[in-house]
Amino acid sequence: MKAYQFKITINGSKPPIWRRCIVPAGISFYKLAEVFNDVMGWTGYHLFEFAFDRYTTIITVNTSEYEDFNFDCDYLEAADTCIDDIIDTGDRFTYIYDMGDYWRHKVVVEKIIDDYEYDYPMVIKYKGDCPFEDCGGIDGYYDLLKILDDTTHPDYEMYKNWLEESVYNNYEYDIDTVNAEFECNFDAEDDFDFEAELKNIGSRESKDDIEVLGGIEAGSNEELFDFLDTIGVSHEGDGFEIFKNVVEKLKELDGSMDEETRLAKYCLDSADMLYGIVTTNILLKMYNSACSSVEGLEPIDILKLKELIKKVPKEFFNFEYIDNMYVTYDLIAEEEGEEDQYQYLLLLQGNIDYYIPSYEEMVDISTKGGLPNEPMLKRFKMFLANKMNVRTEIIDECARYIQTIICDYCEMDEILEFLEMNNIVPKNKNQEKELNAILDDLWQDSRMKIYRGFKPNELSSKKSDADSTGPDNIIDFSNIKNRKKDN
Repeated sequence: MKAYQFKITINGSKPPIWRRCIVPAGISFYKLAEVFNDVMGWTGYHLFEFAFDRYTTIITVNTSEYEDFNFDCDYLEAADTCIDDIIDTGDRFTYIYDMGDYWRHKVVVEKIIDDYEYDYPMVIKYKGDCPFEDCGGIDGYYDLLKILDDTTHPDYEMYKNWLEESVYNNYEYDIDTVNAEFECNFDAEDDFDFEAELKNIGSRESKDDIEVLGGIEAGSNEELFDFLDTIGVSHEGDGFEIFKNVVEKLKELDGSMDEETRLAKYCLDSADMLYGIVTTNILLKMYNSACSSVEGLEPIDILKLKELIKKVPKEFFNFEYIDNMYVTYDLIAEEEGEEDQYQYLLLLQGNIDYYIPSYEEMVDISTKGGLPNEPMLKRFKMFLANKMNVRTEIIDECARYIQTIICDYCEMDEILEFLEMNNIVPKNKNQEKELNAILDDLWQDSRMKIYRGFKPNELSSKKSDADSTGPDNIIDFSNIKNRKKDN
């Protein structure tokens, strides 16, 4: 088998941090980036680019975003460009990882091997551990090492705690583990691109009437069905074939997890819905409170939890690690100039404790996208069915969506607007009054991010029982609601 031998060195590292590896030919630059990240020790959660010929040729992802800029270079899509078309013996090029920290790697093609005996990459020699992610690049890395080497430094404890909390930064390079992972898990094909495939689905012509075909399980796939229904895409033809590919890949990934990893995923999914922002210690509390409900599982320590979080497939991982906290992507600005929302959410949450969900609640959140067994939600669904004659196939979708936007903290007008869009409109004043009363009860009985998973009525009960210092730690729900409307 044809293969390439690379030497990869982090620019500015002293002494040099480098890896020598062999990579099979015939793969895309998208896959090569994944290999280089694994070879070096990077997590792969940041963007990348390859630069050739003094930056006149750039290979990266989402190249369409650069079409409107007059850069004096050619942009090639990484997933569509084979390394064999670009790379040759003696070539030197640059691999850049993380456009923020901007880790630049000098890459040398040392030789081309015609008779490589393996079908997976292999690291054959290395020097130095991988630097810490999100530490500010090579200069920030060495500044951080100096601080960690000086216990009297005023920032020592802060950075020491940051490293201990971080899942990805307690990393000592282990060449045997890296090569064992390549041998067991390497696939020359690019990873399934969920976002691109779903965009393909959305571009298809749709029908008004959506029929969910049988033969595909609900449960963990329910959210995908909802997605198709929401954008009005037929579950047949090319679009449905793409959908089936997504479902099968999800099943494959879900089946690859052991029970410990699956519970860690349940904790992450629940933290995503209930908190938005969470620390490793709270995730550990969630895991250890639920593990007794799974046969064979026992309480674990924080290091074990970090190992399990690493094993959760990235397609299921919805957080970025910021300031010693896991922050859900929805709270992070997508474009330059936008403000991150997580700092505002932290301000709203204040000193409220975290609600720790039961194992059953975690399973519902992870597999059904919400908490369908909440009493007030059931009452709301019965009202829609019995009093407003809403079709059964619409009720569950409406209830789940409304529960989600209440959890994210919406205005009541948003709920009424959603119902109106789905032709769920009171027929008279009495029905309107009853609907508003039920929605108000549902609001008060729904778990919310701003209360770290608690319901407003649960906090009201706590407030009434609190001592004289208690009210300062409780958010006044009505005041927040009014202030948000004023804004």
